[in-house]
Amino acid sequence: KVGTAALGAVGLCFPLIVIITAFSNLYGSGGAPLFSIHRGKKETQTANDIMNTSFSMLCLTGVILMVVGMFMDITPAILIFTPIFLGASEGALAYACPYMMLYLIGTLPSMIAVGMNPFINAQGYSLTGMLSVAIGAAANLVLDPLFIFVLGFGVRGAAIATVISQFLSA
Repeated sequence: KVGTAALGAVGLCFPLIVIITAFSNLYGSGGAPLFSIHRGKKETQTANDIMNTSFSMLCLTGVILMVVGMFMDITPAILIFTPIFLGASEGALAYACPYMMLYLIGTLPSMIAVGMNPFINAQGYSLTGMLSVAIGAAANLVLDPLFIFVLGFGVRGAAIATVISQFLSA
């Protein structure tokens, strides 16, 4: 029963995680094509300015989302309304809040990893871009069972494993 509620809790957090990812894609997928265009025109300074602006916006937005989510304590309020739309149980909600609060610690590295990857690919370093994603994914595969089962952290362990993996990807 705990496993089902815990898995449902992680699913409840996805709308908030999608918002974080959307901002990452906004700056990464929006900035990288402009970056490539200016690199192709040999306008290196303009290309660098675009990449630096995208990075700065990723960092600023990441900090704002993390602060709003953690310190303004809106996460529980948002998660309470999610069951209305998704039909989640109260049991799942009890696991969702701790998971999301820990996940928010990794907002900045998550956004940097997702948002700057298109710039890595735009420079022709597709292997590096792929490895940055693969390292985080592999780390999460190894760390999840370690933190959840071996160390007995449960849902909190899943969040800790995800945050560590995001740092490694970034």
